[in-house]
Amino acid sequence: MYAPGPAPFAWIRLDGDGGQVAERARRRGLAVAGTAEFAARRSAPAGLRVSLSADDASVRTALHALARLLGG
Repeated sequence: MYAPGPAPFAWIRLDGDGGQVAERARRRGLAVAGTAEFAARRSAPAGLRVSLSADDASVRTALHALARLLGG
């Protein structure tokens, strides 16, 4: 996972289709977006943009849920 400085989000690179993973995550109530929604170019690596703009406990809970979704 990569967080660009003090940004309110992190970027998680994926091997597969970020859009499909993002949709599964959103169905579970997680605030994420796939590559196509944020990439400035088509050759951007697949990934998820994960919002971190919530209280610490909510972010921690959401990141644990995302880890389970991703199989980690």
